[in-house]
Amino acid sequence: MWRRYLPSATIVGIDSELEHRLPDLGLPGVEMHVGDQSDQAFLNSLISRYGGFDVVIDDGSHIGRHIRASFDVLYPAVRPGGWYVIEDLGTSYWEDFEGGPPGTAGTAVELVKGLVDHTQLWSGVHDAAELHLFPSIAFIRKAGPAPGVARLAQPTTRREPASS
Repeated sequence: MWRRYLPSATIVGIDSELEHRLPDLGLPGVEMHVGDQSDQAFLNSLISRYGGFDVVIDDGSHIGRHIRASFDVLYPAVRPGGWYVIEDLGTSYWEDFEGGPPGTAGTAVELVKGLVDHTQLWSGVHDAAELHLFPSIAFIRKAGPAPGVARLAQPTTRREPASS
């Protein structure tokens, strides 16, 4: 699906059980890796290999501690102006996914709430330029210009000194 929407992108996929879930797609520019989204060493190896990302979509285990572990490693690797997306936020309220009632610590929803506070109070690696929240999904744009968008120089007007 992503190949249709992003025809010239390198698409990097992660699955914990790749050999059981996906056939060999043989799609150019699609690279799949077997790994655990909460394994920081594994995620850092992907950052080292690819050098950072324009878009990260977390549609993994939906368990808050896994989402947080991925976010802590991958969000800093999102290029300025890029997007980090967390899907299936509704599982933050489900006990089967280590969630609970509103305010339960460690959930993906609490991560998103914390981003609001962090962005308003401090600056640093977790600065978000935009936060879009919809039922069950959050879009976080990292501060900085959008990837692939050239900044245009502002024209200046040169004024000649008035003649006397």
